[in-house]
Parts: sequence; C-alpha cells; structure tokens
Amino acid sequence: MKINQSLRETYGGLVGTDGMPLNTTISDALLKIANGSIFKYRKDYIIAAKQSTDAVTAMYSTVALDAAPLSINIVSNAILQALSGAGNQIVIENKPLMTDSLVKTV
Repeated sequence: MKINQSLRETYGGLVGTDGMPLNTTISDALLKIANGSIFKYRKDYIIAAKQSTDAVTAMYSTVALDAAPLSINIVSNAILQALSGAGNQIVIENKPLMTDSLVKTV
C-alpha cells in the first residue's frame, strides 16, 4: 500500500494533478472536463495515468503526436522514483526521421 501512495504522489509531482479529486475515476474526471470545454480538454490534457493495486496504465491523447511515448516515459519515471528515490530518472530523446515528402523538398 505504501508504494501506491508514493507512486501517486510521485506521478502527481511530475505532471501535476490539476485538482483532480481522489474519489473519482480518471475517466470520469476527464469526461467532465471535456464536457465543460472540449478546447481545454484537447489542449491541456495530453497524458494521464490510472493506478490499481497491481498495475499502472499510461493514458494519452491521440491529438498530440508525441503523447504516447511521453505518457509511458512519465509513468516509467514515476515508478522508478517511487521505488528508488527522486534523484533517478529516465531520459528520452526524440529525433524524428525524415519522411519522403521532406526529402523531396530539400
């Protein structure tokens, strides 16, 4: 149980909680935000995570191009830091490959 609380606090420290209540599901909270302002939801809510007693699920928006790897990285960092301390981190780097359309225009 202690790791669950530590993981929740670590994840919240990495991404912020934006006042998300602990007594509701992340899906319900996100639906409420989307119903209030779809623009705010699409612009501001790129990643999220939900935690059960034995798993963490990385969630991401399909609007932002790099949301999936970002969400996985943040969840991985939260797990790492919850288990081994705040001084550890996983760093990722994104260097997109050139596509055919970019090669033709260069």
